Amino acid sequence: LQEVHRRLHKLRGRVGPQRGLLQLCAEEYQREFAVLAFDEAHVLNVGDALMLRTFFEAYFNAGGVMVATSNVAPDDLYASGINREVFLPFLDALRTCCDFFEMQGRQDYRSKVTGNARGIYFCCGVDLPNDTATPELLQTALALPDGSTYLPVAIDVDVGFGRTLHCKNTWNVPGKTNCSSQTMPSPQGSRRVVHFEFDDLCRTATGPSEWVGLADFADTLIVTGVPHFEVHDEDAARRFITFVDIVYDKQRFLVITADARPEGIFSRLVDKYGGEGAAETLASERLSALDSAKDELEEKVTRDNAQASHGLDESVMRMPGHGLGSGRHGVVFKRPKQLQYGGSGAYIASASASVADELQPVPHTVSVTRTGGRAEHGMGDSDRVMQGVVQEDSDWVEWSATGLKDASLFDLSPTGTRSQLQDKLLPFVRCASRLHQMRARGD
Repeated sequence: LQEVHRRLHKLRGRVGPQRGLLQLCAEEYQREFAVLAFDEAHVLNVGDALMLRTFFEAYFNAGGVMVATSNVAPDDLYASGINREVFLPFLDALRTCCDFFEMQGRQDYRSKVTGNARGIYFCCGVDLPNDTATPELLQTALALPDGSTYLPVAIDVDVGFGRTLHCKNTWNVPGKTNCSSQTMPSPQGSRRVVHFEFDDLCRTATGPSEWVGLADFADTLIVTGVPHFEVHDEDAARRFITFVDIVYDKQRFLVITADARPEGIFSRLVDKYGGEGAAETLASERLSALDSAKDELEEKVTRDNAQASHGLDESVMRMPGHGLGSGRHGVVFKRPKQLQYGGSGAYIASASASVADELQPVPHTVSVTRTGGRAEHGMGDSDRVMQGVVQEDSDWVEWSATGLKDASLFDLSPTGTRSQLQDKLLPFVRCASRLHQMRARGD
């Protein structure tokens, strides 16, 4: 997809901005590549979803063929994504143009790998002292001869789209090192090494295009200071996952120092969604809940019919407990179960003894006004407000910066079904598996 972005950039410069550029790009791809193959296909965000839909509709129409593997069934692609309805036509195109084959294998072969791998993973305080300096790390990770000294050089790396990424520490080291991946030739048989702190790489204005540019430039990438991700740090964690995916797919050598072992680095985020077995648990719970839901629906229909026969209008309008400060009209939705709010309306991930009182989660509260207006304002004028019930509920929030203070798009995407939970958890599991493979190499 990053390559499609780059081609679009060049195409826009060649023909100028106009409608249908993505279709033209897809037709160019079909003329150059009659078959496109993808491994471990997974749709992660709404931008990719929109691009895939438009691109492949044009690619298929031009006669192109796609072959792909995925850990997700086609109908479950982008299951937890926001605005998934815009992606559904792509699934229709897959059903029309592709044959589906379900593979029964469940073995994670990366966990069995010994010998050559694509990197080394150091757990600080376990594999390395916490105060290990970068030159020492470089020597250990790349198996450089004792006494080797390499002074870092700061450079600006071309990352495409007319942009550069400043890297304060780069080296050219001898070609015969631990790095066994086949990469592009480097000057005079040496290998290019770049070093970034995690915060500089994943908490600044960088993204996939910069990371692709780095992987194209460097043979070895060193990232230090990777944290044990907190429950509120999902944005940075998923950016890190994307970075690891890019380096892995480019077959570059990756060296990481982190505060936790690979199998535990995302543990707090996995637990946020109920743990690795949450999808299966949810599926069984939903099956057992079908009968009770049916009974509740029948009771509601009976109650509504009784109210209608007595001429009562018991319409319910829900208001959020937070937000809508500029007025009482707005788009509201039920608070995602992983979000909690403090007394100030700020989003907090979890409560603990060290959290200030004003940041403790607000208990679920509901206040009801019979004919409209906020509860504390009384009954209001029945001639000027709707007849029915206004229900102010702390479990409902406003779709705005006010109602969703500090929340991320990942917090807002749905997790109500087994496929949605699996879609959420798969990147954590896949990345942990790749990092575990690297640490096996370090052992």
